Amino acid sequence: MYTHKDIFYKIDEVREFLIDKGYNVYYIGLYGSQNYGIDTEASDLDFKAIILPSLRMLVDNSKELSKVYEFTWWQVEVKDIRNYVDSCVKVNVNFLEILSTSYYWASDESSACQFRNFFVPLLDEQGIIYLRACKGMIEQKRHALRHPYPSKIKVLEEFGYDPKQLCHIVRLTFLMERYVKWDYSFIHTWKEKEYLIDLKKGIVQDKDVDSIVERNLSISDSIINKYTKLPQFGAKYSLIQFSRDLIYDSILHSQSICVE
Repeated sequence: MYTHKDIFYKIDEVREFLIDKGYNVYYIGLYGSQNYGIDTEASDLDFKAIILPSLRMLVDNSKELSKVYEFTWWQVEVKDIRNYVDSCVKVNVNFLEILSTSYYWASDESSACQFRNFFVPLLDEQGIIYLRACKGMIEQKRHALRHPYPSKIKVLEEFGYDPKQLCHIVRLTFLMERYVKWDYSFIHTWKEKEYLIDLKKGIVQDKDVDSIVERNLSISDSIINKYTKLPQFGAKYSLIQFSRDLIYDSILHSQSICVE
């Protein structure tokens, strides 16, 4: 398992790799099991990196970058900030997560603080959208539970299902239950952590998996049906404007450097 120091060392390695590739890196955040406290010896490190587009990219109207680099110990998903914000303002849990992780690097700490501060307002204002997004992810995990992806053939042969997907289904339900109690954290209780780690290790027999999935789907439906607060979008538009200002300032700065 990776230590606190290991993770920050790897973040530096990711940053150097991306800068060598020519990216204008704004922010790198960890996402995945280490943020939830359910990592095991088999857990990899996964990062999302946000880059700022150049003037040339904007003038050429080039497609917003979204690219994944995979290595033996880590994966980094590189996102143009415009692409990232499009997903973030939809309160997609996979993208919001890097705003709350304690494992991150930023090119400008003051700016990153403002950036990370959008986490709570987005969730405050768009609760029903967040809950529905979580439910949608649960449905995706159910579909993937026994799907014969090439990388999962051995896992399916051993367990009959993918334990990692079952773990995600339960974890997302926990997040939904926590959210309606005004707890937006991704960290689980010790009891939840132990259960989730057991699920990842395949402790559940195949014959019992479907009942667990259906129970969690039922809980998620009940939470959504009882949630009555209407969504608001102030934080959404503020984040969009914040990202545009970042791009503008980055280009202005790079142009001033060229003039000098």
